[in-house]
Amino acid sequence: MRSTYRLTLFTLVAALAAPLTAHAQVKVFEVGSDGALQARPTSDSPEAAKESTKLFRVRDDGGSQVQFTSDAPLETINGVSSTARGWVKVDPNDLASTKAQIMVPVASLRTGVDLKDEHLRSDTWLDANRYPFAKFVVTGVTGAKTLEPNKPTDVTVVGKFSIHGVTHPVSANATVRWVPYSKKLEGTPGVDGDVLIIHATFAMKLEDYKVSVPYIVRLKVSNDIKVTANIRGIDHPDKGAQTAQN
Repeated sequence: MRSTYRLTLFTLVAALAAPLTAHAQVKVFEVGSDGALQARPTSDSPEAAKESTKLFRVRDDGGSQVQFTSDAPLETINGVSSTARGWVKVDPNDLASTKAQIMVPVASLRTGVDLKDEHLRSDTWLDANRYPFAKFVVTGVTGAKTLEPNKPTDVTVVGKFSIHGVTHPVSANATVRWVPYSKKLEGTPGVDGDVLIIHATFAMKLEDYKVSVPYIVRLKVSNDIKVTANIRGIDHPDKGAQTAQN
């Protein structure tokens, strides 16, 4: 009789507790550095989501390069800048939410020929004095859903490209690789956190950005330009996250 009573009481308590535990948020506690208990964020908590998002700073220290190629019938021209700067905000668990801004000073583009560089910066071409920056603003990523450590991942980067005072939507084919910081990276110049490496390419037409190729040089300068970007971003959450986005 007593055994039956205990079983019935246990069943009643379990039935009453079930609705509560089904909807309750389970918290996991851990011992902090000060010896006190503190709640550890669960995978579905806002704190955990915030922790998974990384802000990579793109520094104008030569670690990134942006190149353009004009392939005309009589001449191929390559120009490059090693002073790209900006930021990339990415959640490895949600690549679609990626946001970024990369800027390149137009005056920093170099073709290897001083006279061509002067022409490129002049008001006849890119007018660097009036429009000092080329800018790519990333609004999202399609293709792969997640980014795994040390695994090159192919995606399509969607955004807007601005140059010569004109902005157009663009899509770039890209390969992205996230390299978590480790002892192997210690001592690498400019690297003090996780590394994000992006290789991206897209095509543009000069006429779309109100840059006219003079008739006399149309066999040497193409209206169709290929842009290639090799971007290196460094994640260091302890330093200037807000500054990196400005």
